[in-house]
Amino acid sequence: MRHALPTVLAIGALTPAALAQEAINTPAATQPGAGRLVTRFQLSIREFGHDPTGEDRSGRDITLRTIAAVGLTGDLSLEARTTAVQRDNFSGPSPGSAGLWGETDLTLKWRAWKRDLGPVDTMRLSLLAGAEFPTGTGGMSSHSVDPIFGAVFTGIFGRHGINQAARYKLTTGDLADPLYAGESLADAILLDTAYLFRLAPARYQADTQGAWYAVLELNTAIETNADVELLLGPGILYEGRRIALEAGVQLPVYQDLHHRPETEWAVTLGIRFLF
Repeated sequence: MRHALPTVLAIGALTPAALAQEAINTPAATQPGAGRLVTRFQLSIREFGHDPTGEDRSGRDITLRTIAAVGLTGDLSLEARTTAVQRDNFSGPSPGSAGLWGETDLTLKWRAWKRDLGPVDTMRLSLLAGAEFPTGTGGMSSHSVDPIFGAVFTGIFGRHGINQAARYKLTTGDLADPLYAGESLADAILLDTAYLFRLAPARYQADTQGAWYAVLELNTAIETNADVELLLGPGILYEGRRIALEAGVQLPVYQDLHHRPETEWAVTLGIRFLF
């Protein structure tokens, strides 16, 4: 018993960070408690190459993504996300650079089921429902409200964590030059899988300030126009008591695209603040 108390105190001090384990590009079924706020900022660079549409487009997006999630109750949270984009078109109908503002997503997350297996170990299932709203500028807006719904499962088992998310985006409008799944009139099925392994500490102690995780993600987009894209994403994640840091890359493992350019690579750096 004399060794159990420091461990319990350490886990309590790390909560909610110890239970978050949200990967870089994959949602988790965890969420802020009632009245708690999590803000997240991600800087992403994505390069586009081969364009099967015949327009011979290539280029690069530098995206600043801002995300805020607030706990409404113990089982319900609201998340808002929006983006600012620096778009560089290397070729195609309109080469050049432009600063753009993207669409805004609002999503409700409801924890439908939870089973705690220990002080940290847990299994959770959350349902998602929301919409994308037309706040974009300069060709970045579909001028439509697009519903999004789905579910996400999170399991934490000792040093291992898994997240599995499935979302459906019902598109009611399209962008002039779609570069991402869900930007054309085709609906998008988004399937995201993440595996996290806690590198350190092997065990929580009374003086534990945070934890390091190795991350591996598989992000899949299937559109109703038959476009399919699978991106593999290794990364690293640090979660502390009030701050989290993340870094990862995405590389294509399979692309069968006919309506938008292919992704060559993507890099994401992020920081989260837990209040």
